[in-house]
Amino acid sequence: MKASKQIIIDAIIKEIEQGTTRSKVIAKYCKKLQKSERTIDSYWKIANIQQKERQEKASKAADEVYIETKAEAVKTVLKSKLEKQIELQNEINLIDQQINGEVEFTFVVGNKVNKSHNGDVFMLPVQIQNELRARKLQYYAELNKMNGDYAPTKVANTDKDGNDVKQVIIIGGKEVQF
Repeated sequence: MKASKQIIIDAIIKEIEQGTTRSKVIAKYCKKLQKSERTIDSYWKIANIQQKERQEKASKAADEVYIETKAEAVKTVLKSKLEKQIELQNEINLIDQQINGEVEFTFVVGNKVNKSHNGDVFMLPVQIQNELRARKLQYYAELNKMNGDYAPTKVANTDKDGNDVKQVIIIGGKEVQF
């Protein structure tokens, strides 16, 4: 294929992408390039084929990028049950280290940011210790829920005196108690 022919076909592809009709393209390029209608028509057909191929390639590439992006988002965002449990256990371990003075950290009392260690001296107010312990208990409760350690509570249907209430169902127009 001659370079000039491909240049013409590329120009026709641009016309196709802009929505120009076949008849207008043929009229325009016959006059502009002084080529026969048959020649421009054959260029039109080639341009249509190439444009469809480009469009399909672009669509496939866009689909692949979209799928890859979604798959990566799922991988990075969604954590398995085990990953969540490990993360909670790591938080519990960190709280234990903070309460025991094994790691340095900062905390806020009032509007002031304080350090847990002043040199080698560990200083942690009781209020902060209690908050850390409460958070640790919350993490343990969450781990227990994840493991199904809490059995569902059954509630009996009773009246104000604690007696069982009879259940009434209407079947076929008749009341049935059980």
